[in-house]
Amino acid sequence: MGTNNIRLRCEGVSIRDVDSRENIERYLNPNQGLSFKAIKNKELVGTILCGHDGRRGYINHLAVRDSDRTQGIGRKLVEISLDELRKQGIEKRRSFGRG
Repeated sequence: MGTNNIRLRCEGVSIRDVDSRENIERYLNPNQGLSFKAIKNKELVGTILCGHDGRRGYINHLAVRDSDRTQGIGRKLVEISLDELRKQGIEKRRSFGRG
């Protein structure tokens, strides 16, 4: 998905050991169709990592490349993920992060 690649180029966002490729894949597998990437001019400019536990939806990571902020990319990624959560019957949601 490239989540770590974009997050490496976002000011104030750090990568932790728990964000390994294996752990991200372990999270994505049961939560397919909820996490997305934004592409602009064939370049990755944003990502969102979203999932649920069967009851409550979670947005765990949202990153937009510094030079592409204030263009609504993050807002659109959140809207798409929340719509997909609703389609799966998940109405309760939480988000984690800063900035």
